[in-house]
Amino acid sequence: MSSQLPDDSQLPQKFIDFLNTSWTRYHAVHECKQRLLAAGFVELFERDSWSEIIKPGGKYFFDRVGSSLVAWAVGAKYKAGNGLIVVGCHTDSPHLKLKPTSKKTSKGMLQMGVQTYGGGLWSTWFDRDLGLGGCVLVKNDQGKIEQKLVKINRPICRIPMLAVHLDRGTGTKIVINTETHLPAILCSAVKNQLLSKENSSNGTTENETKSDAKKGTPAANHHNVLLQLVADEIGTSIDKIIDFDLQLCDTQPSQIGGVHNEFILSGRLDNLFSVYCGVTAMCDTATEEQLANESSIRMLCAYHHEEIGSNSHCGAAGTITSDAVRRITIALTGNVEASERACQASMLISSDMAHAVHPNYASKHEAAHGPELQKGLVIKSNGK
Repeated sequence: MSSQLPDDSQLPQKFIDFLNTSWTRYHAVHECKQRLLAAGFVELFERDSWSEIIKPGGKYFFDRVGSSLVAWAVGAKYKAGNGLIVVGCHTDSPHLKLKPTSKKTSKGMLQMGVQTYGGGLWSTWFDRDLGLGGCVLVKNDQGKIEQKLVKINRPICRIPMLAVHLDRGTGTKIVINTETHLPAILCSAVKNQLLSKENSSNGTTENETKSDAKKGTPAANHHNVLLQLVADEIGTSIDKIIDFDLQLCDTQPSQIGGVHNEFILSGRLDNLFSVYCGVTAMCDTATEEQLANESSIRMLCAYHHEEIGSNSHCGAAGTITSDAVRRITIALTGNVEASERACQASMLISSDMAHAVHPNYASKHEAAHGPELQKGLVIKSNGK
C-alpha cells in the first residue's frame, strides 16, 4: 500500500462541508455512516449474529445509540492472533444541552433551561444566533419507536448578555451563574399567547397555557411552541414525540478564513477533525486491492461522552471497543482466545486535538513544550 495519498487541494473545503453537516454527535455519526456505505462497508447491528457475516477481506461498521461508531476492515490474509490497528476519536464537543424539563418563564419571556455539557467557554455562547439540533424519539404509525435527527438551522433562540450599564465591569470580567444566566429566550409570552389563541381557533395547535399534560411527558416538561417547532421539523405531531436529546447550536457556518485562507474557523474541531480524518482514511484505503495483502484489521472507533469522562456504554471507558474486538475475532476464527491474543498484537492511537500556543497568552505554555501551528503533529504524554 502506498504511504502517501494523492494531493487533494479541495480537502479543506471537504472538511468544512463535513463540519456543517455534523452539527451534533448524532449528525456526525449519520454522516460517517453514509460515507462508509458509499465506500462499500456493510452495516451490522449489535443484536444480530455476526458469525456468518464477517469474513477476511470484508469491511463493516455499527453504531451504538446513534452517537458512537465503530468501523473496521479485515485484511484478506488475517489469521487468528493477528492484531488490530485502531484509531480512537470522539464525536462530542462542549455544548449547551436542553434540560429534561426545559420549560421556564421569566418576566414575560418563554425560555429554555439548559445544562452545560463538558468544559466549554460559556461566555462565548452569549449574544449568538442559536438553532437547535439533536435526536428525537417518536412513535410511528405502527406504534414502534423511531429515532429521528433534527436540525433547525435558523436563529430560534438567544442568550442575551446583561447590558454593561447595569453591571459596570462586565466588559472586562464575566462571572456566569450557569443556572440563572444561561436560559435561552424563545419568544415573548404575549406574542406566543396571541398566536396560540389564533391557531387554537383554527384547530391547529394547543394553547400554551394548557396545564393538564401528564406529568413527566414532553408536553409537561417543555414549552408547546418548542415541541411544535420540533414536530414540524421532522414531520410528526407533538403527541408522537416520546423524548429527545437536543442541544443549542451556533447557526454561523464553519468556513475557511484568514487573509490567505489558511485557517479553519469553526467550533467542534475537538474532535470532529479526527473523526473526519478517520472516516476518510477508512473509506479511501479499505479497497479490495489494498486489503488483499493485509494480515491485520484496521479499525476506527468514534466515541461519545469524551467531554464528560468517557464513562458510558458508548464511551471509550465503556465496553464498545472490547465488545467489537471480541465479536470480530470470534466471528473470524471461532476461537474465544483470539481476542486476547489480538489485543497483545495491536496498537490503538488516541487521536484528539492539542491547544497551540496562543500568540496573546504565550506564557500559558511551558517554554520548551508549547505546540506551535504549522510545525506538524503533536504527541501528548502524561508523566503523572
